[in-house]
Amino acid sequence: MSGGLTGRCSPAGFEVAGPDGRVVAAVRPNDWETRFFGRRFGLLETEAALLASLPVEARERAVALAAAAADEDGHHLLQAQIDVRSLEVAAALEATGFRLVDTRVEFLTRVDRRLAPRHDPPFGVAGLARAEDRDALLALAQEGLTANPDFHSRYKDPAYFTPEETSRWFAAWVENDLADPETLLAVWRVEEGPVAFFGYAHRGQREELPLYKSTLAVAAPHQQGHKAHIFLQTTLFDAMPADEFWVRGATQLTNGPVIRNSVALGRRLERIQLVFFRRGPT
Repeated sequence: MSGGLTGRCSPAGFEVAGPDGRVVAAVRPNDWETRFFGRRFGLLETEAALLASLPVEARERAVALAAAAADEDGHHLLQAQIDVRSLEVAAALEATGFRLVDTRVEFLTRVDRRLAPRHDPPFGVAGLARAEDRDALLALAQEGLTANPDFHSRYKDPAYFTPEETSRWFAAWVENDLADPETLLAVWRVEEGPVAFFGYAHRGQREELPLYKSTLAVAAPHQQGHKAHIFLQTTLFDAMPADEFWVRGATQLTNGPVIRNSVALGRRLERIQLVFFRRGPT
């Protein structure tokens, strides 16, 4: 017990309850990244409204209790995401050793492809990815993401990941998209071969319509500025099995071109989040 706060273990992790018994913060395992990077990763989930309603000192104690439990459990890295509308929670995170490492801008839009404007590439052709595109797409990811100093991602931060881990991370995205039968991956090809790609992964249903989530969007540096994201989306829409569906897209605040393209395509802004990391003692 600490100032009316209670820490307790649960089957899903560790929870911190406020004075009224409701959970304000919880540590959950991040199993996929733990397996991928070979060290313990966790997620700090917060009920922002409840946490923000606590006095400042109680907010900090709640986050500190959760972080201490993660440390005791051997977490190497703890990630937290908060909505920009809950900035008062950021101070409690920073007071407990969390540092801002990334941003996330999400759009969620219901689409009827019969009404969507069509866009064609200015040259070359756009089509779905083929198995033989694998090496070219991996090279594009390396050039356009891993080795591109203008592209920012928390998975490129040298304070937390080695260059080899960063390279493996983005390569795994490409490999997984190509292997997943429910992911549609569009490629822009010119004479030299693939110069851009963009994908949508099927993620269940929303309001009885298919829900798709955007995956990687990459264009070779010398082919940027042609709005490949827009005309590759036409290719993806053509390949979907239904005329109506939901699309969830995500990018970083620093990725101005994708944000501008999303607005131009009529996408509806859903939320903007700040992403924090906290390194454990292990």
